[in-house]
Amino acid sequence: MRIEECEGVSASRKHLVFAYYVTGHGFGHATRVVEVVRNLILAGHDVHVVTGAPDFVFTSEIQSPRLFIRKVLLDCGAVQADALTVDRLHGFFSWDFIYAEYVMAAGNHHRSIVWQIAEDYSHCEFLIRLPGFCPMPAFRDVIDVPLVVLG
Repeated sequence: MRIEECEGVSASRKHLVFAYYVTGHGFGHATRVVEVVRNLILAGHDVHVVTGAPDFVFTSEIQSPRLFIRKVLLDCGAVQADALTVDRLHGFFSWDFIYAEYVMAAGNHHRSIVWQIAEDYSHCEFLIRLPGFCPMPAFRDVIDVPLVVLG
């Protein structure tokens, strides 16, 4: 599907730039992201997908100058007992939360790293948060959304 500016979808009054990090572990995450990315682009926003998944997962479904793909090997860090169950205590996280545990174990001399990450997060306009999250106090505004599944 080619996304054109004239498809009758009105663009948002405010143009946003999204950074969408998605694991390339299997294609399940990436294929679910395609629909979300398509709708963000149709709403007039730019989307930078950062992933280890092959480009074709996105470009075969979305051809738009508003789609940017950066290749990075990512692991979502989720602990799973099986394909459908995510350990809530080890699910969706922010890096300041993860590194805070290491800093506490290693001593406080690396505390500035955690503070810098939290400071960087505080500059985001908002966080789109999925169920199963850890505390993310650095984000000023949070939008909770349900899980995205293919039907």
